[in-house]
Amino acid sequence: MGGKFLTIGLISFLILAGAVMLLGPLLFPRPTHELPPSPYVRERGFTGIPPSLVRSVGAYEAIRETLMRDSTEGIAEQTEVIARAFEESHPGIVSVAKRLNSEQDVESARRAFMRMHRLMQRHADKLPPATPTQ
Repeated sequence: MGGKFLTIGLISFLILAGAVMLLGPLLFPRPTHELPPSPYVRERGFTGIPPSLVRSVGAYEAIRETLMRDSTEGIAEQTEVIARAFEESHPGIVSVAKRLNSEQDVESARRAFMRMHRLMQRHADKLPPATPTQ
């Protein structure tokens, strides 16, 4: 009789544990880490952006998407693209991009990314307004 209750209890436990594992992500989703899009494509599209910075927009977005997936994989290549794009015009962005490249954990990388975003935002605000296209 005792073995029967033990078996039923064990089966019930396994069913409950399986249900929690299956339903857990639905009931308790992981928080998303929203990061701002590139300041160079706000209202202006690519109009008014110096050609040397266009590649940096793609690299910025690639880093943003990677960090939103809780990863740092591939960030090194993208930070190099950003550093090359700004090496003559904004050494501060280059410095922060290199710092982002050296971060090992996701949270530190996100903080460095936000520092880079703020510098890029200030730089983008100094660009001339977009010209209307025909």
